[in-house]
Amino acid sequence: GAQFDKEGNLNKWWLDEDYEAFEEKQKEMIALFDGVETEAGPANGKLIVSENIADQGGITAALTAAKDEKDVDLKAFFSQWAKIWRMKASKEFQQMLLSIVHQKIVLKFGNQVLLQSSKTKSNSLNTHF
Repeated sequence: GAQFDKEGNLNKWWLDEDYEAFEEKQKEMIALFDGVETEAGPANGKLIVSENIADQGGITAALTAAKDEKDVDLKAFFSQWAKIWRMKASKEFQQMLLSIVHQKIVLKFGNQVLLQSSKTKSNSLNTHF
């Protein structure tokens, strides 16, 4: 990411103002997820911020591409995206996941939180996943 260059070395390569803007966006993402209750306990927004930023980038890119299609079905788009993140897991497994970077998997409404944070709103988001 932001702190590593194209060779993977720890190297400051962003402009100061760009990095400061990134830090502010990162704080917003942390606040969005921090403390979200799951069946296994509250999420740690700081621990999962990099995964959530990557997911936000992915969904934004996919949505941008989908909207270029003349027959796009946004309800199907969001429903399918939510379905790929479904999983069954024991409470113990979910609690273990809460202690690692991939804890977003156990967020009961994690994907809805991410979608609701998107500036792109549509009536298709009223669907329950």
